[in-house]
Amino acid sequence: MLLDGTKLTWIDGAEARPTRLDELKGRSFVLHVDDRTVMPRIIAVLAAAAGARPVVLDLQPSQLPASAAAAGVRAVATDVTDADSVAASFADIEHTEGRLDALVNCAGFARPARVTEGSDDEWSRLVDVHLGGTMRTCRAAHGLLATSAND
Repeated sequence: MLLDGTKLTWIDGAEARPTRLDELKGRSFVLHVDDRTVMPRIIAVLAAAAGARPVVLDLQPSQLPASAAAAGVRAVATDVTDADSVAASFADIEHTEGRLDALVNCAGFARPARVTEGSDDEWSRLVDVHLGGTMRTCRAAHGLLATSAND
């Protein structure tokens, strides 16, 4: 998903389709974020203002700004390194939202260090959040996305 002014571009496989924010009205989508990523939260607030129902998956949902919550952005505590936590979050989304129209994976973090200074544990954590978290959220979202696509 790319944001350009008031247009989002949803990338669906090989197809990219520009979408105006007002086209998101009534749609439910999940943004998998980390504690430092600002752009997905901005997208969530803009989408909520347009009538969408964005849900932010975050390890620390209490850090969601009050302005985002007031705009209608909902946060769900999720540890993307834990498959059970991810599954529980998507069960909550299915129960609360009833559908899922999009998943945006944009969580990640960086611990700048020279390769000679970083530990194997730090590297493993980075890979688990970036790659493992993306895989776990995609896997958990698949059924809901497929059901919503057939509506």
